[in-house]
Amino acid sequence: MKNDLTHGVLAGLLAGIASVLFLNVYSSNLEVDFSAVAKPVMIIISSIIGTVLASVGYFLYKKIKWFSRQADLIFNIVFFILSFLSIYGTFSAPLPPNTLKPELFSGLTIPMHFFPMLFWLVVKPHFASKKIQN
Repeated sequence: MKNDLTHGVLAGLLAGIASVLFLNVYSSNLEVDFSAVAKPVMIIISSIIGTVLASVGYFLYKKIKWFSRQADLIFNIVFFILSFLSIYGTFSAPLPPNTLKPELFSGLTIPMHFFPMLFWLVVKPHFASKKIQN
């Protein structure tokens, strides 16, 4: 469990940092300001929470052993589907009334919803090799 939680925290932290970098690049290039809604600290926290929840789910999923040979593949597909479903909330997100270019908000947040899954997959080999060594 400790290995899975560490995996989730690291993936979430990296995803949060990447999301904040994306926020800065997106905002400066398109000259939009969503700072009233998209705060860097909250972006990092939500990324970590998402990947820690995924790591708990992954740990429990491995305990069930329904798909022993295909466990990682099935989990990754479910993680992708949940990430994809999470973008629907961005279309109806409440923005302050004086927000300029509100239609660009979804363009900012949709990629961020996939960063946790991507960084989960990026750091996964490190934690898989760690499990083999123990």
